[in-house]
Amino acid sequence: MGIRSDVILCIKNEAYKTLSDQSKETIKVWMGDYADRNEEGMLFYTEGVKWYSGMNSELNALYEDIEKEDIDEGDYLIIAACSEYPTDNDGDIGDWWDNPWDARKVISANAEWDPSGANAEWESSV
Repeated sequence: MGIRSDVILCIKNEAYKTLSDQSKETIKVWMGDYADRNEEGMLFYTEGVKWYSGMNSELNALYEDIEKEDIDEGDYLIIAACSEYPTDNDGDIGDWWDNPWDARKVISANAEWDPSGANAEWESSV
């Protein structure tokens, strides 16, 4: 069990090259190979993972490496989207919002009702 998230990492090619071998291995273990790549960068994607960025030593090391001074915040973006806590931004870092994949967090909520009156019997007894 545990809280699971869908996670996107967008990173420019030059920024990726500066990451440590350990961070590259962490990305591979957690996200596999890149989902898409172009001349500007790479997009990695995984879903349904326990992305506890503040409590997992591998993820902590990745975050520290990617946030180092020689990588500009505009060169990467990590989005951790958790349906149980949709407005939580704890795992989100970076500022590459104009990435070529238009990666972003989408939050939605719906309120629905049954127009067929399937619960009409219950309502009449209230």
